[in-house]
Amino acid sequence: MNIVNTQHYTKWHLPHGAKIRLGKAGVYDIRYSPDGSQLAIHSLIGIWLYDANSYEEIALLKPNQDPSTVQLPYAWTGTTLYLIERVDPLSLTLWDTRFGQKRITLKEYSGDFREIFLSPDGRTLATGDWDGTISFWDSQTGLLTSKVIGHTAPVGTIVFSPDSQILASAGHDNKIHIWNVNDCEKISTIKERNK
Repeated sequence: MNIVNTQHYTKWHLPHGAKIRLGKAGVYDIRYSPDGSQLAIHSLIGIWLYDANSYEEIALLKPNQDPSTVQLPYAWTGTTLYLIERVDPLSLTLWDTRFGQKRITLKEYSGDFREIFLSPDGRTLATGDWDGTISFWDSQTGLLTSKVIGHTAPVGTIVFSPDSQILASAGHDNKIHIWNVNDCEKISTIKERNK
């Protein structure tokens, strides 16, 4: 990170009065951590992590693949950042944001991620896939805990209840399923009315 003196802003080709230059190389995306303490900047050379208050550089995450194939997280909690690497095979990796190191790659995954969400309590990661499958993962170990066939078409979106006990999934089959997260049993189904 470069802290730029306001009287030398022209050196960096920044707007008048700019004090900070974040990221290096072209930037694809920027995200705040849920608690607002960090910034992740997805660039051509990796994922830069910054302290959101001091703007000091914390780490550079270097995925093994071309950074342009990486998506910033659908989930980020505490010291763990979840990155999707859209290459063959597609993978979901868990990174430790304190040290900028990859912790885990979800090895048991063989589908195609469409939606990924982390439960509010940070314990469970749920993925919705193109084949209608919903998978539940331990967010800390990366182990698959359960898999259910929820839809007959791709999963459009998934979301947890605020207490992390219920998951709702909506699919392109025009159905919404409500799931009990603890036992992964279906509670109910809502179908779109015929028009």
